[in-house]
Amino acid sequence: MPTISMFYGIIIYMFFYDNKKHKLPHIHASYGDDDAVFSIEEGDILEGTFPKNKQKLVHGDTQRRSHDRLAACGQRPKSFADKAIGVIMKKVISVKPIEGKKVAVVFSDGMSGVFDVAPYIQSDFFKRLEDDAYFKQVRLFFSGIGWPEGQDLGPDTIEADLKALQ
Repeated sequence: MPTISMFYGIIIYMFFYDNKKHKLPHIHASYGDDDAVFSIEEGDILEGTFPKNKQKLVHGDTQRRSHDRLAACGQRPKSFADKAIGVIMKKVISVKPIEGKKVAVVFSDGMSGVFDVAPYIQSDFFKRLEDDAYFKQVRLFFSGIGWPEGQDLGPDTIEADLKALQ
């Protein structure tokens, strides 16, 4: 099953055509020994169990990416406005690559700082960022940052390790 997102130890998977069992556009999420199937539109668990605090993170990720994921399923997205669960996501509004595999970022609430991407490059998913020319292609991607071949980091991950500008 293709991995489409990874954050805080959570892995999100999605089949392109998997509508026989659940009859709804959905994703599969894994965290440690817990596995669950989440509705893309509503963020509800369709099957399985998942820690409550991690459910909020999955819901936030699904909310940010729902339009793309629903489009991949051939579905038209609905609004999440009626399904608030208390997760307010910040948005990165500016990103600039700097020396040492770091990026300078500014959030929508005015917070700014430097985020070190180097620890992520150790994983296969981010290995391509070792190339300096490719690393410099960083851009805004949904509410976080991303690169042309799909590597991306959400605002929650960036904020958690953000260091003050020096």
